[in-house]
Amino acid sequence: MLVIIPPVAYFIAFVFFLLRNLFQKRIKALPYFFLTLGLVFYLVVLCERFSESKTFPIGDFYGMLSVIGNVSVLVFLILSRRLEFELFGSVVSFFAFLTTLFLIPSKETGFKNPLYILHIISAGISYASILFGGLVSSFKLFFEKRLKEKHIPTEFIPLRILKRLEKVFVLLAFFGLTLTLVFGSIWAKVFLGTHWINDPKLLSTLVIWTYYTFLSHIYVLKLFRPHQISYLILLGSGLGLVGLLFFRHSF
Repeated sequence: MLVIIPPVAYFIAFVFFLLRNLFQKRIKALPYFFLTLGLVFYLVVLCERFSESKTFPIGDFYGMLSVIGNVSVLVFLILSRRLEFELFGSVVSFFAFLTTLFLIPSKETGFKNPLYILHIISAGISYASILFGGLVSSFKLFFEKRLKEKHIPTEFIPLRILKRLEKVFVLLAFFGLTLTLVFGSIWAKVFLGTHWINDPKLLSTLVIWTYYTFLSHIYVLKLFRPHQISYLILLGSGLGLVGLLFFRHSF
């Protein structure tokens, strides 16, 4: 039962991150080791199921959630090497644990066309960035409020890091959504014979892409203040959640 290993590894990583962040335990590499272990075995499970059914188990809602959770781990592992991102380790690992549990009942549905796989992966990157962008903005607004009330010493507030992460996640979401639409359009031409259909999921993705196009250009034009941008990112996370939970493909 290889499918059990990823959620177990993520839960152990969650425990180690809690010990490290809350109780200042000197645990260096262990949480990252178990995060990496969970991600590797998640990929092993995907390959195992592909060898059995010739499709990846990512064609239904449960499989899509597992993709988002594990893409979040990958993004976290990459960013944590360059940014002081350890504060979110417990959140990422627990999110990965919950979403990877959905891999167990997921159906082995999907399409053999590699464009569909690229479409799903880019969508996973997009929604993971959208959700974590909202999480970062929530932390930033909370810390700013506490700072104004002088309840937290300035040296304990990582506002500089949170601002950088906001920008990173907005840009990741924008590029991910762009690739999602591109790969989805090419795949639709092959599978359905047309680049575009009036499908609810495609239309909701287009709306979210338009919104994140606006958000990504805000950083260049500098039309809004930092706290206003944080609220806009939270709104974008709300749109992403609605698109993820309530819109499905009609075909």
